[in-house]
Amino acid sequence: MQRAFTLLLVLFMLYSTAFAKEKRDRYAKKEQRIQRLLDKGRPVKVIRRCDFILRKPTAPPAILLQRAQAHNDLAHWDQAATDARQVLRSEPGNAKARVVWATSLMGRWEVDSAAMLVGPIVKRGPSVDADLLMARIHRHRQRPSEALVLLDRVQALTSDDLRTRVLRERGEALALLGDTARARVLLDSALARAPKDPIIHNSIGWYLYALHGQHQKAIEAYTRAVKYNLNYSFAFNNRGWSYHQLGQDDKAFKDIRNAMNRAPSNPYTYRNMGLVHLDRSEVDKACAQFKKALERGYTVRFGNDVQELVDQHCKAAQIEGLNVEPSSLPEQEALPPLQIDPVPIPPVEPSPLVPEH
Repeated sequence: MQRAFTLLLVLFMLYSTAFAKEKRDRYAKKEQRIQRLLDKGRPVKVIRRCDFILRKPTAPPAILLQRAQAHNDLAHWDQAATDARQVLRSEPGNAKARVVWATSLMGRWEVDSAAMLVGPIVKRGPSVDADLLMARIHRHRQRPSEALVLLDRVQALTSDDLRTRVLRERGEALALLGDTARARVLLDSALARAPKDPIIHNSIGWYLYALHGQHQKAIEAYTRAVKYNLNYSFAFNNRGWSYHQLGQDDKAFKDIRNAMNRAPSNPYTYRNMGLVHLDRSEVDKACAQFKKALERGYTVRFGNDVQELVDQHCKAAQIEGLNVEPSSLPEQEALPPLQIDPVPIPPVEPSPLVPEH
């Protein structure tokens, strides 16, 4: 009797092990299919698939993390953070979950918190996702040299898809360091690999042209960016500013309004609109736009320059309710009113002195 019971127990354990392996293999195949959708830039479909799989309590944390990545791709920062935190509760050492959570924090411009999450990962050694995000954080903090070190470190480790992004970001960092010639080579190389990538065209417009006052060429680059992504608010915003620099304010207003319509929470568009009105001596209209920029968190994201414009040009009645102290902020150089993408986040990554993508 004892031998029969032992045999049954062994058979049950073998069956359980085989069943568990089959289940793991089945989920692994689902993860691979979802990853292919992520790589193809289809986050909406990813979320639908993950939602269906996650109805089962046996679904692994990896599926939840893939849903978090898809939410980041759609700029659903809160949902992404919720999913990533849930993964970390079950797997505290999951480095990828920390990077995904940090990416959502960068989307909300919580830069210091994002740096605290990915900093320890970067210190342990090369990690493509963590290094790329930390490079973005360094650029936001105006440390292009430190960004370049990380980008150089991961260059040989990246997949073919990411290599284009690394080329672009290395070119952007070199441009910020004043090495325009090498920046041009890298941005042109990135463009050769992805000629329809709107982020690359936007970066070329800013780093190679607008930064040096060549606004007509910048407009041509931004126009190509908009051609490949009609909802690319940053490119509209940048092109509007370049039109203003050329004295074509009707086109400037149209483009900046298009940017506002596509990204109504982006404070940079209200800043640019305010600057155009201010240059036209339309102070009341300018102050109304500056107020909207401040209400949308401009100072936290980009710096004090809009507050300083308010202090200088706007009456107390115009800034009522902003909870700021006029003339209480230190002087600083005005920032260029351009943007480059903050993050893949597709498009998505930047700095107070650099445009967002």
